Amino acid sequence: MTLSRAAIALAALIAGLSPVLAAPADDYPNHPVRFIVPYPPGGSTDNVGRVVALKLQEALGQTFVVDNRGGAAAAIGTDLAAKAPPDGYTVLCTTVGSLAINPHLTTVPYDPLKDLTPVAMASIGPMALAVNNDLPAHSVQDVIKLAKASPGKLNFGSPGSGSISHLHGEVFKVSAGIDIVHVPYRGSGPGMADLMAGNVQLFFESAVLPFVLAGKMRAVGVANAERWAALPDVPTFNEQGVAGLDQLQSWFGVLVPAGTPQPIVDRLSAAMVKLLADPDTAKRFALFAMYPSPMIGEKFAERIHQDYDYYGALIARTGIKLD
Repeated sequence: MTLSRAAIALAALIAGLSPVLAAPADDYPNHPVRFIVPYPPGGSTDNVGRVVALKLQEALGQTFVVDNRGGAAAAIGTDLAAKAPPDGYTVLCTTVGSLAINPHLTTVPYDPLKDLTPVAMASIGPMALAVNNDLPAHSVQDVIKLAKASPGKLNFGSPGSGSISHLHGEVFKVSAGIDIVHVPYRGSGPGMADLMAGNVQLFFESAVLPFVLAGKMRAVGVANAERWAALPDVPTFNEQGVAGLDQLQSWFGVLVPAGTPQPIVDRLSAAMVKLLADPDTAKRFALFAMYPSPMIGEKFAERIHQDYDYYGALIARTGIKLD
């Protein structure tokens, strides 16, 4: 066979295979999709993830099964997703903590910048400092006074070491010059339950909102540049003389294993654009103190890289370490 005839034959073979190769993207998804949330049920990521999974299911006509895989500050579930087959049938919903913070604090079994393909940022949630109702503190300065009067006696909970909540607590310690003890949980749900029970006294979270509004805990400060519309009477940390916390944003995003075919990534991205523009999504997010923050594909990837560098520098500058 001459070279030209061989080339023609190869081209014909590729042409014959192309419909087969394209089929997985063309009819995606044609069976249930595993939707990994690397935290236990009941916390912020789980709340966001279940809304997103439901809306993706509606948009794409296939079941998205939420699989809670908590532990190791989201490293277990994130690694599980990163190492899954890149076929679009494993989707990860995770946070800034597992992608941009925790890798600077400990060795994680995945590369947050290489092993996952960003699909879309889903939401951002303002962070508030909530205290147990029995704690005699009604402001950030009250908390500081209590902490300085009894160093090492106050505990602050978080959804896990390396989470954005943990970082808020550590930056608060440095900025206010106080000694409070970090207590990591396997998700914010168990931690907030312990806050209400009095086993910890403080908790930085966005998901505290419904509990604050129900009178089950008290918000004393908002870690945001502006006051939180849902808690208009609660001053920001800046207003109360503590700087630096408003730069730490709690966001949630959707990713797939690196190597997932681009047509599948595009289909998921298009579905995310649609669901994040849906007023019903905003309404559901609002129940959990979140609001949609559509940042798609490369823009989301850029944000992850920027935050990775920012938090790396912050951790190095402040000397924050895992417990």
